[in-house]
Amino acid sequence: MAGVTYREAFDMPPWYSFDCGDAHFAMLDSSDISGSRMTEQTAWLTDDLASNTASWKFTAFHHPPYSSGTRHPGGWLNFRDLWGGPVFEENDVNVVFNGHVHSYQRYLVNGIQYVVAATGGGPMYTLTEEKATGYQNSLENTLGYTRVHLDAENETVLMEFMPVAEISGDNKEVLSIYPRGSVFERVVVELSRTPDLVPEEFILPAGLCRGGEQYDWSECCQPGR
Repeated sequence: MAGVTYREAFDMPPWYSFDCGDAHFAMLDSSDISGSRMTEQTAWLTDDLASNTASWKFTAFHHPPYSSGTRHPGGWLNFRDLWGGPVFEENDVNVVFNGHVHSYQRYLVNGIQYVVAATGGGPMYTLTEEKATGYQNSLENTLGYTRVHLDAENETVLMEFMPVAEISGDNKEVLSIYPRGSVFERVVVELSRTPDLVPEEFILPAGLCRGGEQYDWSECCQPGR
């Protein structure tokens, strides 16, 4: 997010927050990982979250504290130490969204859901067989997006990962297109932040379209692989 073109196009500060209904969102800049402004940003984040009275709190930044990518096994431990326990847990953050490692991953650590959904394009990354702390689920070689619905009346947040296309391991070919509305996993987050150790529900499409032919999901992408 440090690119000049990005800043000229969107004209946003490196870190900021906003409210939408009863939800608070803190958008952070992790690009200057060890830079001098990280202390300033951390102090701002701590005050921002502590002073906000919204029922739900979400944060988002680029580098995931928890990840099982082969290029960055374990994730960025410095952000676990800097923001995880001292800031996120102390100020009741519900969900942390990250990118960078091009795959879908989800971790549950001390009541906080950490979601890596870097699946909008670019080369797909492979994951290690042994997963990082708090691992819940993952999906590789797949383009898609995370859909989030906040239900204020029932005090829950529904997160769904919506797969769009399966990509070949060498990133050169689209192998299949998922039927519209396909859901890889559905997870309900309660306002109490009570740990939900397993996905709430899997919704698997009956078939995928590969070369005009239908084939069974079980032959392709199993949950947790």
